[in-house]
Amino acid sequence: MTVEQQLIEARKTVSALPVPANSLKIISRSSMEVSGKRVKITKEAFKDILSFAGLANRTVEHINRSLVDGGGFALVKQLMKAIGSKRGEKVVLYIDESNLTVERVVPESQAAAGESGHSISATALGDLVGDVIEKNNGLVRLTNTSVSHGGTKAQFNLVVDNPTSIGMKGEDISFGKTFTWDAFNVTKVEDFINRLVCENGMTALVGTKTSYMSAGTDPAEWYQELYRDLFVPQQEKIERYAERVAVAKKTALSALEYGRIKHLLQTTFPEDDARITRYLGNEDWKLQYAKAGTVLESLTVPQLRNCPTSVNAWQAINCMTDMASHTYASRTTPARKHAVQKEAGRLLGSEWDSHSWVLNTPKIPVLEYEEVAVAAR
Repeated sequence: MTVEQQLIEARKTVSALPVPANSLKIISRSSMEVSGKRVKITKEAFKDILSFAGLANRTVEHINRSLVDGGGFALVKQLMKAIGSKRGEKVVLYIDESNLTVERVVPESQAAAGESGHSISATALGDLVGDVIEKNNGLVRLTNTSVSHGGTKAQFNLVVDNPTSIGMKGEDISFGKTFTWDAFNVTKVEDFINRLVCENGMTALVGTKTSYMSAGTDPAEWYQELYRDLFVPQQEKIERYAERVAVAKKTALSALEYGRIKHLLQTTFPEDDARITRYLGNEDWKLQYAKAGTVLESLTVPQLRNCPTSVNAWQAINCMTDMASHTYASRTTPARKHAVQKEAGRLLGSEWDSHSWVLNTPKIPVLEYEEVAVAAR
């Protein structure tokens, strides 16, 4: 089934409901009221609402955390009410009738324009991708396709079966592209590197370039760019990937990094604890903190960044990419697997907490307090 066919299939259970913008009352990130009736919303729908209200997610988080609990959501509600009342604007709720969840919240004008607005149409994108695959004699594959949010979003990879050696055992790579299509926005296209690990076929993303496709994109121009990026080896990408792998192999995770990675893995693959533990270990390192009288659960985020673990960063990335590219005991959606795969690549390309640690600091005694006389005025 093509991506376009999957989108059509996903939309069969979705209905569009126009409502006044000022009828929405945000309760939390996962629920809201519409004219007094509470409904569930997805993370994407919440992001849509923030975009409509002109608020950044970090602003809402800051108000909720630092000022008034729930104050950020109250601010969103007031802004929606003001915008809706002053302009008389409506939004369209895309509701999945199978679970009564609001998948997207889109301004009525934007919903009316649909794929004729900012977004490249699913048909045009499908034709472009199909053309790349057809003209390259099977060297290019479509992988990791996931359709979500009632058929309004899709992600997939184009992978080239053209391995390049980077001089590390078991680390031959090939280049690819990750497409994130949105029915109401531009299509995001990111570089990634496909790892060809024979034992488990893992894939990791290491972004080096991001481009955007819109309704005005010239297909011929994009075909040339895709062909060039996919088939012409780019030395800077190879060197960047090799450097990041070498760094990860010598890096220990901080307690914060470990906790976030393990939480992501356990919530995405809840039936695979045994396999996760094989990679990450049984947390014996926590005993050393307990013996020292340190309660990790009571530490702040900055403190956890400075607490080393015995878990190797490359081992953790291998765990993430293995789980994301195979099906073991857990039944997880392609979209959630893709998110884990992408997070692994983000981590590989980021700076690890350990790089800011100051090691071997001297033991400097604290001087006794001495009162200093204040000069007379």
